[in-house]
Amino acid sequence: MQTREKIIFTVLGGLLLAGLKLLLRSTDIQQQLFLLAPVSTIVEIASAHKAQFIPGEGFFFPDLNVLINKSCSGASFMLTALLPAGYLLLKYAGSIKQLLKMLPLALLTVYLTTILANTSRILTAIGLKQTGLILNNTTSLHELQGAAIYLFYLTTACLLAEKWFHSKFKTYENAA
Repeated sequence: MQTREKIIFTVLGGLLLAGLKLLLRSTDIQQQLFLLAPVSTIVEIASAHKAQFIPGEGFFFPDLNVLINKSCSGASFMLTALLPAGYLLLKYAGSIKQLLKMLPLALLTVYLTTILANTSRILTAIGLKQTGLILNNTTSLHELQGAAIYLFYLTTACLLAEKWFHSKFKTYENAA
């Protein structure tokens, strides 16, 4: 793919992500169920506690006194994860046709990574709360823990994807 095409896709992708970020602000819990429902199900299985869906609020775990709501959806993480995914697609796609062919796999990978990262974040918060390591459930501490987990998953996913792309689409340079 030529530099001009990559620039066009970068600008269009940036505009699309900015638009999605603005749209995200106006979404409600129902519109984020595609992220929240699988996370809640996995948390139920891992914690052996049942959640109750409260319309307009989220998934409430009464035994744990935990509410998984819109702010816990991981939607911002997913949008952030699209940035390196787009970069890698542009870096390794040899043509627009190849880019469009790889796009569904990249989107699925970003979605699954989001579910995994968000589930880990919530289970870690629950675990820290249950062990008493966090005596005060402060918002800033919760956000710091979430940022660390998200950074770990984003970095790991990028490194693994780069390695995979490099093995599939090796570019051979002149030995001279």
